[in-house]
Amino acid sequence: MESGFEGGCFCGLLRYKSHESSLAEFCCHCRDCQRKHGSAFATGIATLKDKVEITGEMHRYHMVADSGNNKYHLTCAVCGCPIGEEITEMDNVLMISAGSLDNPALFKPQAHFWVSSKQPWLALDGRIPEYAQQSE
Repeated sequence: MESGFEGGCFCGLLRYKSHESSLAEFCCHCRDCQRKHGSAFATGIATLKDKVEITGEMHRYHMVADSGNNKYHLTCAVCGCPIGEEITEMDNVLMISAGSLDNPALFKPQAHFWVSSKQPWLALDGRIPEYAQQSE
């Protein structure tokens, strides 16, 4: 995304806004993301944390990711809708769940990560680069 973005949770009490472009946009097929989103994969937008304004009450759930990184899932404290995550080892980077965008059509994935955990019934067409695990 080149011109910024905004979005929020299902109930509307947790909102975010950025006037900056994204650092990267991706689909993640790791088991953590599958569980977190109740889906075959998650869609994410990497952006600079200090460039995002967040309003509303947020819940942070800590876990250790498949990669070994410390990860905090960010959800609305009221409706529980996932809006993103922070990874301790990626200082000042915030991952936003693309499905929480006000206009999800702005999302343009540039990579598929953790395809080693991809569901076998999901066929990717090869137009977007695929990585067995996380790209460096």
